Parts: sequence; structure tokens; C-alpha cells
Amino acid sequence: MRTKLFNTIKQLTQLANEKFHLWNSDEKVIIALSGGKDSSLLFEIMKDLSIDVIGVHVKLFPSEDSEKVCNFLVKNQITVLETNILEQAKSSQKNDCFICSRLRRKALLEYADKISVKKIAFAHHKDDVVETLLMNMIYSREISTMIPKQKLFKGEFEIIRPFYFVEERLLSLLAKELQPLIFENKCRMDYYSKRHYIKEIISEIKKQHPKTDILDNIFSSLKQIKTDFIPKL
Repeated sequence: MRTKLFNTIKQLTQLANEKFHLWNSDEKVIIALSGGKDSSLLFEIMKDLSIDVIGVHVKLFPSEDSEKVCNFLVKNQITVLETNILEQAKSSQKNDCFICSRLRRKALLEYADKISVKKIAFAHHKDDVVETLLMNMIYSREISTMIPKQKLFKGEFEIIRPFYFVEERLLSLLAKELQPLIFENKCRMDYYSKRHYIKEIISEIKKQHPKTDILDNIFSSLKQIKTDFIPKL
């Protein structure tokens, strides 16, 4: 049964496609499945839009819970890709989050190439876009964020983000309604990451200004960039 909330998120997903031309109805799309609510719901929404989707899970690190999850996914015809992320993270001078992100994306691209699929969908949502914008300003000294469609290797592959207009709170509510496959396979850095810190800052600002839609204001600022008031340094 498709609820009102499901249809609202579906409409926002369709809106993203209409605005950014994320996919065509006749092509296959890999869904990067972490197992959390966001990617699980993206999988369900895209299937409901009659898109030919292929669920792929990149196994991050070995654990008892991870093995149970992977066995379940394989039984449900979800592809599980093995990686050696922990070993490579230990031997690298870069931080674990950077290495993990790069290796996960590499695994997905190699699999996409193997099965001749051009597009990979990530479940990044509106909150992720805002958090990334603030993270890059504070830690990387640049104004940039996630984009809805990102070409790689001169257009050989494309990363798309169908939930670009969807707030995380809507996905949390829908997850409670539908109870999709969600498992605990969390990274040890989850509560110590820069993203988690930025998320807490935004949450605190929301508490201080409950009548202001802080998230939407920051997101909408991307459409109101006044170059005349930005110095050329």
C-alpha cells in the first residue's frame, strides 16, 4: 500500500528527474544500498517508478552482523561486493572517511563497468546537500556541495541523486511506515565525523529558531548567489 507520504517523496523524486534529467525510463540504474533507511527507500521508490534497478551493497568491514546482512541480501538477489577497505585505510596517510568513500565508489564503478550500466544512484538527500555545503566552507575553504548529477570519466559513468529535494525527516517518517530493510552496520567514525558535528550544529540552530526553516533557507541560498557581493580575492 502506497501512503500519502510515499507519494509525496515519489513526487519530489520525479521533480528532481524533471529538473536535472537524472535518468531515462529505458535504462538500468544501480542503487548503492548501504542498508540504511535512505538507500532502502530509494530502492523502493525507484522500483515504484518502474525503473530497472539493480541493488548493490559494498561490504565495508567484516563483522558478525555484516555477514548476516550480506547473506540476507544475497538471498534477496542484491549483489554484495567485497572490499579490503580496512587494510587500505591503515596503510594510507589520508583519513579513514576519505579512503572508505573512494574505495566504495571504485567498487561500484568497476561493477557498473562489468555489467555495462552507466548510472549509479546514491540516496543523498537535501540535508546531505546542506551539510556538505557547510562542511566545505568550514573545513575546505570553498563554496561547493553535492550536485544532482555528476559525470565521471568524461561521461562514461554518471552518479545521480534522486532524493536531492527530499528532507531526511520525511525519509525517517516513511521508514517507520514501511519498515524497509534497515540494519545496523555502522562505521566506527559515525559519531566522530565532521558531518555528524555539522548535523548537530544545524539541529541546535533549529532549536533556537523553531519558526525558521533553517534547512530550506540554506538550501535555497544556492539559487540566490549574488556575485556582486562576493569579492574576487
